Amino acid sequence: MKTLKYFVLISFFFFSCNKENEENEFINFQNEVNQYQFENMLQLNIERADDSYKYPIIPGTEEWKNLKTGEEMLEVCQINANVLEEMSTQSIIIAILEFPTLLDVFHRHQYQADFNQLFTRLNACKELTKRKDASETLINLLKVVDPLAEGSERISMVLELLICQKEFLSKMNNNVKKNVVRAALRNDKLRQNHPKLSNSNNRLIALILTGKIMVEANYLDFKNKMKSNEELRRFIDDIWYVYIIHERNSDIPKLIFENGNKFI
Repeated sequence: MKTLKYFVLISFFFFSCNKENEENEFINFQNEVNQYQFENMLQLNIERADDSYKYPIIPGTEEWKNLKTGEEMLEVCQINANVLEEMSTQSIIIAILEFPTLLDVFHRHQYQADFNQLFTRLNACKELTKRKDASETLINLLKVVDPLAEGSERISMVLELLICQKEFLSKMNNNVKKNVVRAALRNDKLRQNHPKLSNSNNRLIALILTGKIMVEANYLDFKNKMKSNEELRRFIDDIWYVYIIHERNSDIPKLIFENGNKFI
């Protein structure tokens, strides 16, 4: 009986240590990625307006190092609703792009799931959904951000994820939807021809966006293919399925790319 108790205590000790190590590794990952993000945001081809938000605590500072959890990081970087109301739409989007823990959504390869959690909790995202010019501003930014430039390749993916949200897709007419698909397929084509990105899961977000727009536009050729192709349907609908497709070397990316070109 004593042996069993010792075993349980030792097991609990090692489990606790492993969990703590995993949390520490993730926080270290956050700090490294967030510092990289802030160092490279200045390279983006985006104009910062006078009303752009300046986060009071950012990666690399002692205050940031004292934050122990992702929840603490989220809370100290939330922008007050009264401040957001006075900001331009473009400044709100820039604040989202500069959000210190933004790039954590790419850590687990569950892009839509992790981004949706952030999107529903971030005050800046909530304010953005209220803006009538949100979709137009997001699309304009997507067109000017270089998807291949160091430091901006994932920012262009975040813009694609933002536009994927139902709140923005539903407000676009078909001509606008086609323009978005053109921009997304342009990004995908550039990534295909890039030696470091051609086989990367960086391609998948643009393809998800293209697929979602074709569904939202009620493009029957593509919707019929989804009915007969379970893997395609899951790629568009299932937030857990994206990385699996990439690992399988599936034909789904090629299928979406070809249909997207027919759509436009």
